[in-house]
Amino acid sequence: MCATSFDLVLLQLEAPGRWDGRIYNVGGGNGGSVSLRELTGLCVQETGKAVPIAAVPETVGVDLRIYVSDARKAAVDFGWHPSRDPARIVHDIRAWIEEYEGAVESLLEHSSPPELPR
Repeated sequence: MCATSFDLVLLQLEAPGRWDGRIYNVGGGNGGSVSLRELTGLCVQETGKAVPIAAVPETVGVDLRIYVSDARKAAVDFGWHPSRDPARIVHDIRAWIEEYEGAVESLLEHSSPPELPR
């Protein structure tokens, strides 16, 4: 797994005395934010497979209009900053899935998809 937040976990493991169990909000911040439409476009670019998307006028109570992580605490405590853009993260996730395809398929065979609210 090569997502940027994993880099923070590695930093915490390398210096266990610096981490006291606090929780950190981490993510790409304003520079790494993407909409669902943009993320879908990155997935299409990476896989070459079309993904049909359409507007859904209804929302559910957990829908957020926008969310951007404030990772300043991780920067102060560990010197961590986002280091990969969204396209790189999508690429890395795809590479990981391909490398561990058998394990991923096995997990998906034994689980049923969650019921989505309508």
